[in-house]
Amino acid sequence: MADYSVRGARWWVVALPTALACIMSANFSSAQTCDSQDSAALLEFKAGFVDRDGVFAGWNGTADCCSWQGVTCELGRVVELKVMAFFSSGSPVRDTAYAGGQVGASLGALTALTQLDIENVRFNGPIPDSLGDLGNLERLKLRQAGLQGLIPESLCNLSKLQVLDLTDNAITGNVPACVTEWTQIAAIRLAANELSGAISENISQLITLVELDLAENGFEGYIPRSLQKLQKLEILSLSANSLNGSIPSALTGLKSLQVVALDHNQLTGGVSSWWYRLENLTQIELNDNQLGGNIYLPGSTEALAPLQKLSLQNNKFGGTIPPELGNFVGAVAIDLSNNQLTGPIPDSLGNNTFGTLLLSNNRLTGGFPLSLARLQTVRLDGNQLDDLTAIGSVPTDGFNVISELGLGENRLAGPWPTWISELVNLSTLDVSSNNISGPIPVALLSSQNLQYSLNASHNPLNIPLPGGVGFVSQLGILDLTATGLTGSLGASFFKSFPLVSSLYLGENALVGDLPFDLPAMLNPSTNILDLSNNFFTGKVPRFFNLEFLMYLDLVGNSFAFGPLLDGSEDEDNEEDDHKVLSRVFLCSMKESGLRVLSWL
Repeated sequence: MADYSVRGARWWVVALPTALACIMSANFSSAQTCDSQDSAALLEFKAGFVDRDGVFAGWNGTADCCSWQGVTCELGRVVELKVMAFFSSGSPVRDTAYAGGQVGASLGALTALTQLDIENVRFNGPIPDSLGDLGNLERLKLRQAGLQGLIPESLCNLSKLQVLDLTDNAITGNVPACVTEWTQIAAIRLAANELSGAISENISQLITLVELDLAENGFEGYIPRSLQKLQKLEILSLSANSLNGSIPSALTGLKSLQVVALDHNQLTGGVSSWWYRLENLTQIELNDNQLGGNIYLPGSTEALAPLQKLSLQNNKFGGTIPPELGNFVGAVAIDLSNNQLTGPIPDSLGNNTFGTLLLSNNRLTGGFPLSLARLQTVRLDGNQLDDLTAIGSVPTDGFNVISELGLGENRLAGPWPTWISELVNLSTLDVSSNNISGPIPVALLSSQNLQYSLNASHNPLNIPLPGGVGFVSQLGILDLTATGLTGSLGASFFKSFPLVSSLYLGENALVGDLPFDLPAMLNPSTNILDLSNNFFTGKVPRFFNLEFLMYLDLVGNSFAFGPLLDGSEDEDNEEDDHKVLSRVFLCSMKESGLRVLSWL
């Protein structure tokens, strides 16, 4: 299973920032001498590329080819060739002036080759037919190689092939019918190409197949029922195609399935019976389709104990959430957002300790079951929740672990509930666009854990300043847009939020002059400051002293011209002030990327 993975979890080489590097393995002995035919074939392969950064450095006629980087020999014959270049403007590319017009054809002469692994060495041409001459080849990996055209039928001659990986090229057409000759094939990875047509029924004859990845292509039509013949299949990824019809119940017979990824298609129907019978499933991705009906689960979900991820978002599922979803063991990620689910949130969903629950943009009612504090992330935005009272109790057994809670865009009304302050590990809280009233609890704002973000915008908090503060918060992002803030904005407010880097106070009723030394009060790393649509007057402080400020919004106020943003004075007349100020804006935006909105 180690060599087989779905596209979302494939192994990627991480590039060093300094320069193009090449990872190649060498396995050679001073006692062996490279076969002259193999050496000539490798040199011809190298000659077809412009290699500005030396990916093929050391490949020359004076050295034994068994000592070349990326070349592995046995008894003088080349058995493995691995060339993996990192992304770079200098990655080796095909020399269009190369005679013969098909770089790589010479590789067909390496008849002892068992593994060919080339990544990010851009052929910009078709797969050479000559690769079909490599009768001993077991692994063929040509990822991100700029390959175009059809999969040549000559590859069907590779009767020993176990892994075919042509991921992320520009290959067109379909899988050739002759793939039935691959009697030992375990993995076919053709994701991120331009393949089209119906998924070939011939694939179902590859009974040794463990992984089938056809994601991100243009396949159309139904998912073949004949796939049920692939009894060893562990990973099925057909994501991001144009498949339609229903999910065949025949998939129930694939008892070895661990990952099913059918997301981003046009599938219809429901998911009523097949998936909960597959006892080895760890990941189900059916999101972004047109699936509907109720989400059905049997009374017992013991067969789904290994499940780690269930993605059903962006479909048309309705009805209530089955309480049985809480029967899974461990940290499960469940995403049912953007559907048409109704009713209350089952208390049982809190059984998925340390998991993730995403239910945004449905039609859920009721309130927040405090058992959900056992999860790490809970997003309930965009529903019809209307109950702020405590439902159950906050876990006291050491599992009060929730760090992110989204309750925005609901119908929650009334004063802040005390239970929110009891979520002691909360770092991100969004209660925006509700009808919550009154001052934010000091216990919440002064928490050492609420360090990342608080969005309480568009609620009638009606907090008077500066008297509404008097604590020190660890918040980095604070959004109090349209919360009925009144009074003046003084030093005491900013002392309460010394770490805020993004501050939104627009659409309130704040008045008076801004402190002239306001930039010195702000976190030096402040990048967003929104004071728009208030009643500020007086002169504009020297905001350009804030090195990281990228967004400054002061529109809808009544500032007077005076000291310029760079601190200079020009009091001759307002017209000159306006001209100089405009020049300062243009210079700053051009040099630092600062986005400044006029307050005129």
